[in-house]
Amino acid sequence: MRPAPSAKPRVLVHGLNYAPEPVGVGKYTAEMAEGLALRGFDVRVVTARPYYPWWRAAPKSAGWAWREERSGVRVQRCPLHVPAEPGGLSRVAHLASFAVSSLPVLTMNLAWRPQVVLAVAPTLACAPAALALARVCGAAAWLHVQDLELDLSQAMELIPGGPLGKAGLALAHGLERLLLTRFDRVSAVSRSMGLALERKGVQPERISLLPNWADLEVFKPIERMEGQGVLRSMLGVEPGRRIVLYAGSMGRKQDLDLAALAARLLVQEERADAPLFVFCGQGPELERLAQDHGDVPNLRFLPLQPEATHAAMLAEADAHLLPQRPGADGRCMPSKLVSILACGGPVVATAAPGSELARVVNEAGGQVVQHADAESLANNVAGLLADNDMHQTARTAARGYAELHMDKRTILDGLGRSLLELIQCDGDPAGKGRDLGWTED
Repeated sequence: MRPAPSAKPRVLVHGLNYAPEPVGVGKYTAEMAEGLALRGFDVRVVTARPYYPWWRAAPKSAGWAWREERSGVRVQRCPLHVPAEPGGLSRVAHLASFAVSSLPVLTMNLAWRPQVVLAVAPTLACAPAALALARVCGAAAWLHVQDLELDLSQAMELIPGGPLGKAGLALAHGLERLLLTRFDRVSAVSRSMGLALERKGVQPERISLLPNWADLEVFKPIERMEGQGVLRSMLGVEPGRRIVLYAGSMGRKQDLDLAALAARLLVQEERADAPLFVFCGQGPELERLAQDHGDVPNLRFLPLQPEATHAAMLAEADAHLLPQRPGADGRCMPSKLVSILACGGPVVATAAPGSELARVVNEAGGQVVQHADAESLANNVAGLLADNDMHQTARTAARGYAELHMDKRTILDGLGRSLLELIQCDGDPAGKGRDLGWTED
């Protein structure tokens, strides 16, 4: 006998990344699913074996199982190919392997009859199967876009050139447009990405703004005691030494070579107050960065930290770096920015003038410099740390911005309401597309 569907609203989440991955898309997808479960939804997740940001398949000892109940969410995992060096065709194979391996697991959920099927991009490779499942079940189809991965791959020059590459890119853009316009709801983490979705053909009434969030009780400013703290204890630095932190994934999107060059410039100036730059995290670029910049005397590397330690480090650092390579603007919104601002962290970012990233950083009391300008990055960091009034003003503005725009409880409450409205109107998005704060300007 077929089991009766739950009386709770049923949501199936289909995404490549999930907890226990500590950073990136997986962290937010897990918090979203668990938050919906707490709000009375019956949530299932079809995802992959954890691999990010290490870019290797996590062993069973890392705290996961192929089938598990995790914080009120039923999680079903699928195998996938993890390339040693992600990029180009190897990344395509990586994404395609999950799209294929997750098909049988999605099919197993037909009898459960979800009322909303929510796919998370990246990867868009999940979208066809999620859309098909929604149509077969009579469910609403929702696509949540964390990165415009095709645009980003093109901007990062990850797609081969030549006639064959151009033809493949044109085909991919056509398929992307076809998929995007078939979903009942498409949400984006930033307004610039929402506008990009409109340009790709998604009707404005189907678009929602669903920004990334921070738990303001976990990520918060701390009382600053000179010479003390988790970060200074790990580094063994002397009291009074200023610390400039980059904490997050180390990949091609992040221009950490520029940050290392800025650190080198400040030392070469023989400044007595040259701050210590710290790169804390994991990713495919880590080994190369350590080799290329290991001789910089005021640069240190730390491994990825547990969430509580990570939050304390963010609050303790005197300034935060957010370097992005040219081309990332408008195609992604760095998720690490949310936690930094919640901790009251002053940010120095590289971004194109007029971009949404530049606007957010400026409104949150931070500073923005042009891409690829190491001298300006170094000068802005030094200037911020030298001016106590400006530094404190930036801290206050950062926390205030997070409280106003990035509160986890507020955002997930809005998502829950939007899902219920979509279910109640049988997937028809008319008049409901902007309930999470989406605006055209």
